[in-house]
Amino acid sequence: MRQSRVRTRTRMVKTHRRLLHAMVAFVLTLPILVIGASAGPAQAATPTAGGTYTLAVTKSGMCLDVVDMSTANKALVQQWNC
Repeated sequence: MRQSRVRTRTRMVKTHRRLLHAMVAFVLTLPILVIGASAGPAQAATPTAGGTYTLAVTKSGMCLDVVDMSTANKALVQQWNC
């Protein structure tokens, strides 16, 4: 009778470990799936000399603007409602 208890306990421990491993794998994989599903394809503009562009974030509806149309490195960028 004691051997059957040990076997049952061993089976329970193995089952719990498998369940724990599956849960950990799910929790670690879920953020990757969410990020991959929410990221849409990027659209790139072809720059032209003297051209102006509107940079708009589709999720927030906000636009970006370079302060004083600066072309310098580290120019300030401001965000505003389109």
